[in-house]
Amino acid sequence: MCPPNRRSSTCGPTGGSVRPRQRSVNLELISAVRTAYRSKPAAAVSPSPVRVASDEGAPDVDGVTLRGSSSALRWTRARSRRYVRGAMDARARLRVTGPATEGHSVPADVLVRAIQGVQQAVWLLAAATEARTVRRRFNPDQALRKRFALRIAVAEPGSYAIPMTLVDDRQQASLATGGESLLVVLGRLWKAIAESDLPSVRAAVSDEGYFLRLLQELRRILPKAGERWGVAFGAEGQAEVELGVRHRPVVEHWLESPSEQRETSVIGDLLRIDFAAKRVWILYPPTSREIECTYREEVEDTIVDARRGLFQVTGQFVLDADGHPKQLTDVRSIDPVDLSPVELAEVEGDGLRLLLSPAVLITPELDPEEQQSFTATVDEFGFTLGGRTREALLQDFAEQMAFVWREYAETPEADLTADAIALRARLLARIRPG
Repeated sequence: MCPPNRRSSTCGPTGGSVRPRQRSVNLELISAVRTAYRSKPAAAVSPSPVRVASDEGAPDVDGVTLRGSSSALRWTRARSRRYVRGAMDARARLRVTGPATEGHSVPADVLVRAIQGVQQAVWLLAAATEARTVRRRFNPDQALRKRFALRIAVAEPGSYAIPMTLVDDRQQASLATGGESLLVVLGRLWKAIAESDLPSVRAAVSDEGYFLRLLQELRRILPKAGERWGVAFGAEGQAEVELGVRHRPVVEHWLESPSEQRETSVIGDLLRIDFAAKRVWILYPPTSREIECTYREEVEDTIVDARRGLFQVTGQFVLDADGHPKQLTDVRSIDPVDLSPVELAEVEGDGLRLLLSPAVLITPELDPEEQQSFTATVDEFGFTLGGRTREALLQDFAEQMAFVWREYAETPEADLTADAIALRARLLARIRPG
């Protein structure tokens, strides 16, 4: 009990005993750091500052609470008695590449798509690491969003390079430094896609629900056929890996159902959605009947904001007596039908990569009778294209182009007819092997 009418650093205004008030000025911070350096050999101390918590509940180092504003120099000492860089202060660089970045600029939708995709992938990896329950929709709570916040710096020269840092934005940030940065894990996934290394992706995310959601997110980041850009990524200390149009089919193949199961794609008007039952109903044009489709949980995020127009639904099917699909189950994708023109400046087919200059313009259409497949014509080369999906249509063009290149461009003129020689000249004037 304190003496009457007396106040001190250990007595409260009413006489009750309180703890000594922690000092929080920068001089105390500097003093603590100097004390740590004097008490340990030089080899045991890292000269680099580290990010730690600030304000209430800050860590206690040698009896002094390290506090300060967000702009102050902040330090902490780990249990090993060494100064270490905070694990959350991980750095990486995302770079948009290709002709779309000419003039050191990039289309806004491409930039937003890439950055949002990386942030969403980081949140998925974080949730998977913490073994959180997989819910119907992946909607990270505010605590997870703040703990794994992606900060974007000013773009750098070099295509369109974006430095980024993964930080803990909570008022009381975590002091945990163990474990691997999620940006490093994401960099390994980038490399796994480039090398078609599915086991490495499985090793990073063992939970099937998070695995499928992560693949869906990576698929959304990657450019579609005809888009003239790529996206490169590398965490600090990693080699940069660039992914492009040719890598999207790798992820799509991983998302496919097992080969022994039958799968198809159906195009129709999206009529209604039952989120509780994970079902959608589409109007199937060939029969003018509704088809009930049961989708995977990870697909739901892609259809929440898209509820009008023609959609293509891909999953396992059940046929009616006339051979038409009457029900789809295990639906793995629900995508709006995209009939926008495509400029192809590069194609890969039958093991051959060809560069086209100028690019070939392809305008997809739905077949007029049943509206269940994509068609297009390329009069310059005499191609009639077809495919169940937009990607299959563009792949048909790549394979036909590879065929005519081998049959005509690589064949001596003496062995060709007059029409074939004319086609050969057009090919050689426009195309070269990549």
